[in-house]
Amino acid sequence: MLTEETADRYALTAAVMVIAVLTGSGFWLSYAHLAEVAARHGLDSSPIRQWAWPATLDAFIVAGELLMFRAGLRRRTDWWAIGVTATGSIGSIALNVLGVSGATPGPVPHLDYVVAAVPPTASMLAFGVLMRQIHQRVARPLPNEEPVRASEPGPEAEPGPAPEPGPAPDHRPNPDPEPGPE
Repeated sequence: MLTEETADRYALTAAVMVIAVLTGSGFWLSYAHLAEVAARHGLDSSPIRQWAWPATLDAFIVAGELLMFRAGLRRRTDWWAIGVTATGSIGSIALNVLGVSGATPGPVPHLDYVVAAVPPTASMLAFGVLMRQIHQRVARPLPNEEPVRASEPGPEAEPGPAPEPGPAPDHRPNPDPEPGPE
């Protein structure tokens, strides 16, 4: 008999495999296209630089996604990681589209722009789906799991009664310190 927990794990495992293939394929296609763009725009004499150039952008995406994953596991939102990932993803999409040049003389067919935009967009959306699943999974433990509790504020963080009005504290240095035992 298939339990809800087992079905959930199978579905999540299948989704992770599909997302991994989709993200990997999208990254590979996008990276290869950006390397071609680099070759057409001054890096054709150095294959190493031609292939390193897209890494300057894609490394932001990978680093941001890893930090978002870490934040998701900790039940946090890391806006810096989201910003880094979004900047890298939007930059990748834009540069893939801007790097389109027609295979034939004349106007570039509109579908060429779509072909250039799909891989980085698919990678970005696939990872977003994965992050959503992780956030939901962490927020809603399965029936047999004990929920992870966020740290509760200590007594010093709890609001207390309002302080009584009184004289303002004197913050000046004490010119006559009390003599200590000799």
